[in-house]
Formats: sequence, C-alpha cells, structure tokens
Amino acid sequence: MAEKSEQDHAIDKIRKRKVLYFVLSLTVLSGIITGIININLGFWEQGVFINIAPPLVMIPVVIIAIRKNKL
Repeated sequence: MAEKSEQDHAIDKIRKRKVLYFVLSLTVLSGIITGIININLGFWEQGVFINIAPPLVMIPVVIIAIRKNKL
C-alpha cells in the first residue's frame, strides 16, 4: 500500500509540473505573438496593455489548476 501511494504522489507531481509548464508556455507565446502583431500594426500604447493582459488573465487559471490538482 505504501509503495502505491508513493507512486501516485510522484505521478501527481509530474502532472502538476506538466500543467504549469503548459500554462506558462501558453502565456509566454501569447505575449510574444500579441507583441509582434502590435508592433507590426503600430498600436504601441495598446500593445503594452495587451502584452500585460494575458499573464494577468492566466494567473487565476494557474491557481485554479493547482487547486484542482491538489484535490
């Protein structure tokens, strides 16, 4: 029984890391893509806001994902 629970714990840790890395990579990619689009279109003032917005929106998503994984 003890070995099984340790295995399950390790699997859960790996899952959490995968989810976190996936979400982080999404935020970075979205920031880069919006930045490139805004620089090309010349919306620099709005571009600053749009580059800050995706990570701020994703923070609660990350927190919810972590909480769901803990349950």
